[in-house]
Amino acid sequence: MTVMDKTHLNKKVIAKIKIFRQFGYREASLPRPVEEGTTGIIVDFGVRSGDPYVKWDTGQEGYVSWFWIALVS
Repeated sequence: MTVMDKTHLNKKVIAKIKIFRQFGYREASLPRPVEEGTTGIIVDFGVRSGDPYVKWDTGQEGYVSWFWIALVS
């Protein structure tokens, strides 16, 4: 398990679980879930929380817990 930080910006990640909502302060529901196995790119991190903000290949985006994603090597 890798704790992610700013050194992981623009790194490719994969969803380890089906994601139904954003994580943390803005726990907004997603219009449709991000399926397990979907890939995306980390484009930012929360200022206070440090949670990764991911733009998914499906066109969705949002904050996720780093427990929900894994780096693609």
